[in-house]
Amino acid sequence: MVELPEKETLIIPVGPSGSGKTNFFKGYIDDEKHKGKYEIVSFDEVREKVEKQCKKEKREVTELDVMTAFCEAVEKALSGEKSVIADAQNLRYDQRKKLKDVAEHCRRGVCAVVFDLKKEELEERNRQRENPMSQEELDEAFIRFSNEGAKVRNEFTHVYTVDKDGNLRDEERER
Repeated sequence: MVELPEKETLIIPVGPSGSGKTNFFKGYIDDEKHKGKYEIVSFDEVREKVEKQCKKEKREVTELDVMTAFCEAVEKALSGEKSVIADAQNLRYDQRKKLKDVAEHCRRGVCAVVFDLKKEELEERNRQRENPMSQEELDEAFIRFSNEGAKVRNEFTHVYTVDKDGNLRDEERER
C-alpha cells in the first residue's frame, strides 16, 4: 500500500472543487496508523480568521491577505516534525509556488497529491454534497483543473494521485 511521507513534508492537494480532497485527507489522517503524523492547515479556516480581523479593522479582505496568512500558518506548522497538508481549493500555479517556497525556506520536502477524476465522476460527487455547486460552477472548476493537472505533474518532483475510489498511487514509482 502506498503511504504519504509522514515527516517534514508539505503535501499540496490538487484537484477541482468537490473532488474529495478534504474528505480524503480527513479519512487518511484519522486512520489509526496515521494518527498524530500529519497536520492539516485549512485555507477556509485561515480565510475565516482573516475575514474577522479585516472586519474589526473595517477594511476589505484581499486575496493577498488570505494567502499571506495561509503561508504563515503553513510555515508555523512546518516548524514541527509532522508532514503538513495544505488543504485549499483550486490553488493556482503562483499560489502553489508560494507554498513550495515556504517549504524550501523551512528545509522541508514537498509533494503534490492530484485528484484524478473524470467529469462524470466529479458530477456524481457534486450531487452527493450537502451544498452542491451549480453546473456552471462545476464546469468551470473542471476546465480550470484540466488545464492545471498537466502543469502540476511537471511542477513537482514527487506526485501522488488519488483515483475515483480513493486509492492512492505513487506516480514516481510508476514511471
